[in-house]
Amino acid sequence: MSGKRYCTLHPSETALGDEFNYGNMLIKRKPLTHEPKHTRGMAGIFESYLKAGIFPEGSRLIGNYLEHTLIKDGKEETAGRFLGMVFPDGSYQYLRLEGESVGVEKRKLIPPQEIVILTDTCLFCASNATATLGTGERVSIVAPRSRITAPIKELCVSERLCYYEMDAIARLTDLICAMKGGNAAYRKAIVAMPTVEYYFYLMGAYNKGFVEKGMMIEWIAGVNRHAEKIVNAIRKRIGLTVEVCQPLNAVEPYIRDRVRQGKPADFETVKDILASGTRLWKEVLSITHPRDWKDLNYTNYAVAVLESASVTGNENRLTIDIENPSEQRILRSAAKIARNLAPRGYGTEFRAIGIYPHEKVFIPEGTECGPSFPRLYYLEEGQGGKEGHYRAILEANRRKA
Repeated sequence: MSGKRYCTLHPSETALGDEFNYGNMLIKRKPLTHEPKHTRGMAGIFESYLKAGIFPEGSRLIGNYLEHTLIKDGKEETAGRFLGMVFPDGSYQYLRLEGESVGVEKRKLIPPQEIVILTDTCLFCASNATATLGTGERVSIVAPRSRITAPIKELCVSERLCYYEMDAIARLTDLICAMKGGNAAYRKAIVAMPTVEYYFYLMGAYNKGFVEKGMMIEWIAGVNRHAEKIVNAIRKRIGLTVEVCQPLNAVEPYIRDRVRQGKPADFETVKDILASGTRLWKEVLSITHPRDWKDLNYTNYAVAVLESASVTGNENRLTIDIENPSEQRILRSAAKIARNLAPRGYGTEFRAIGIYPHEKVFIPEGTECGPSFPRLYYLEEGQGGKEGHYRAILEANRRKA
């Protein structure tokens, strides 16, 4: 892939070859006849989900899949496979079906009486929530590797949804709408929108005195407004009852009170509040032992899965975690925690699977955004491009979101 051409995974798109570099990722498009062991596994899960009503009758395979490959120490390492599918409504997706599940055998799935969708997306992207430090350096507040090493002079938090957020909203809700079809077992969606988690993005800097009280209050308000926009967009698009899940709710009053007083928030106090709130939090914290705000966020994401996947009172209830591919690790973590809870006599069982839709648009080489996947997360708003399926998808996402 070269030059200024923007490409997508649309079945009629021919600009992408069968093997291409995308940032720091090598992506190979392979026919389902390639590497029979892997393709049988993916196709077997697809057939199981089709028979169980997870996918509607009439869903079919495109006939190929995407394989992500990272180069580590000079060697190729497979990072994930995404199966191409077309739904009865004509929409298409490349889906990650492999990976962890909790309490079920994916290849022998029993048709559930009740299906609950669990979904969410990141707030902001690397470029629309930034801080200018006293040194003059401009850093992203939310990018994974960003570090705030000096007092913040100014916050710049966009009120607009970025391309990444619009893409995630549209892609996830398109998939939910296509999957539920006419299956009455799909009852509701739980949106685990991260709000308190995003307060924590600045908490370490706030405790060091790098963030003024007024800025922290401004950040908290901006996070809540942004989350509300995304929840409302999801609610309007999917045609299901929507509940909001926030396992960190118990500590929000404490965080707000400390900020209101201009005092630091104590990490150990936050953990104590959570542990005294529910038995699940108490048990999980004793398993994960989070050491800082970032660790606590990862633990919280797993707790959201476990809370949503509880089958107490309905053993034939299934939760489907539908999120961006970068969030697959959350279900892995939840599955590991569930295995550790079992011998403790916790008394609650969990049933969950994960389905992760691949992003559909590719940013051309030469565009100024980071090499990490997904590159759309690092695309600045003025870099949208004007041609091909790429622009059409962005505009469709804008209308939907």
